[in-house]
Amino acid sequence: MLKDHPNYSLKANDGPITESRQEADQQSGALTIAAFEADKDIEERLTPIRIPILKGLLGHRIFIIREGEQKRFSRINSFNDLLKLKAGQGKLWSDTQILKSSG
Repeated sequence: MLKDHPNYSLKANDGPITESRQEADQQSGALTIAAFEADKDIEERLTPIRIPILKGLLGHRIFIIREGEQKRFSRINSFNDLLKLKAGQGKLWSDTQILKSSG
């Protein structure tokens, strides 16, 4: 039990579990709360609690550029400058489908 909150208890998992296992454990009652990315399908199966536990940091990205490209990126001063470049996105990254849906 948590000292300051005697009505709650936390139990650490022994190791990493997959998102599908977390969902199954939630549906069976073995797990009360889990953190998932926003997804229409998961929100139809489970009840979302809309609190950004990562304070929105999941959507922040940094650029990873080739060695020798720093001068080119240092000259970018506006969004229009950035639009002239081509960017890549991991095919299996969680927000790839969101970006595709947004065009």
